[in-house]
Amino acid sequence: NTSQMPYTDEQINAYVNYCKFVVSHFRDEVKYFEIWNEPNITAFNPENRTAADYTKLLKAAYEGIKSVNPNAVVIGGVCATPDNVHEYYESLNSVGAYNYMDAISIHPYSCFGTNPIGEGNREFEWVVNMLEKYNKPIWVSEVGYYSSPKFSEEEQAAYEARTAVLYKANGKIDKVFFYDLQDDGNDASNAEHNFGMITSDLRAKPNFASVAAAQVMLKLKKQSGQMNTACLNSEMIPKMKIFMPYGQRAEEA
Repeated sequence: NTSQMPYTDEQINAYVNYCKFVVSHFRDEVKYFEIWNEPNITAFNPENRTAADYTKLLKAAYEGIKSVNPNAVVIGGVCATPDNVHEYYESLNSVGAYNYMDAISIHPYSCFGTNPIGEGNREFEWVVNMLEKYNKPIWVSEVGYYSSPKFSEEEQAAYEARTAVLYKANGKIDKVFFYDLQDDGNDASNAEHNFGMITSDLRAKPNFASVAAAQVMLKLKKQSGQMNTACLNSEMIPKMKIFMPYGQRAEEA
């Protein structure tokens, strides 16, 4: 079962051997390694193993990876964001998990609710307030919107560009990764098939350009010294029509 989190000594040893092989094989090309995926939800932890179980896996992987490449960066946490996610991060803290990661990651999707703009603002503030106290670089290692069935491709592009600015302009989020590069399929009724920046047949979708444009804008602002944590905050960004679907303002969305 590939979604079952390793927890026995035998399983963890096998996982660590896998990690060490990957780190060694890609030593000159890859230095960032994220341990497991969303251990706080049943999709990737169907046996409901505890935060202590995840920490046991994380510690072993961290030590194994560092033994092969001391300069490797190990990312932990990797949580989805149900209502109880803050409890899981606190549980990780209580069992010493943050001693075995170089950065902490989270997947703060706001695309499943009824108000992507308002929920996106709240999710952003919530993530920062929840995680910065652990004194680790914060990675948003998954975030994104789907282009069907709930949103159009234009809405997906607008929301994702806005998300890129919202998370990076604050200065407290180290890295942001969008899920995902390519659509997983062609079923317009299946959200999981429509998160990509390119379609399954390699056509570039509008979000491919909008996120790139947002990144260029952020880079230019930073280089010019005009961007700081106040100039593009969560109150101002909803009023930037370029990042709103069809030019709507937040009050209208």
